[in-house]
Amino acid sequence: MSNRNYKRGADKERKIVKKLMPSKVFSDIKENGVIAFRSAGSHSPIDVISIDFKNKIIKVIQCKHCMALQGRIEPKLKIKLEKEWAPLLDGLYNLKFNAL
Repeated sequence: MSNRNYKRGADKERKIVKKLMPSKVFSDIKENGVIAFRSAGSHSPIDVISIDFKNKIIKVIQCKHCMALQGRIEPKLKIKLEKEWAPLLDGLYNLKFNAL
């Protein structure tokens, strides 16, 4: 039997991916210019990543089950991710952080 909390978290991540990218058909993805995916099993603070090719935005999303924590990403984590990701993006994409 699998962990109930893991299942709940994974279900939430899947819902967020589906909301960001409703269709998995390549032509729809190409038209909308957005791709989203889970970082399943990574044990990292990043749960979902969304890349908007048209608007040049990468969204790094941390899923929160507790409603009180939604919308807030930990400041230490945000600083750490900005330091790690900024050189990789080289100013080509804007990096946005969300906690949903």
